[in-house]
Amino acid sequence: MRLTTVTLNGTLDRVLQIPGFVPGEIYYSRDVVTYGGGKGLNMARAAKALGIEVAVTGLVAGQCGEWICALLCAEG
Repeated sequence: MRLTTVTLNGTLDRVLQIPGFVPGEIYYSRDVVTYGGGKGLNMARAAKALGIEVAVTGLVAGQCGEWICALLCAEG
């Protein structure tokens, strides 16, 4: 089985990592992780984690597009 996704509006998703989160406290992030995101890319990432062969397609442009492509290539 192979899944092909089309992402027309790719994004750069940033995740702030905060260890030991407790609501109501003040925190400062220790690490920031950036991923290529968007509905199609996130779906492909989840399917790949489940062992499904995936191919992603879509449109990217400019510096953000280059960054998204580089992040996805690094993921494999």
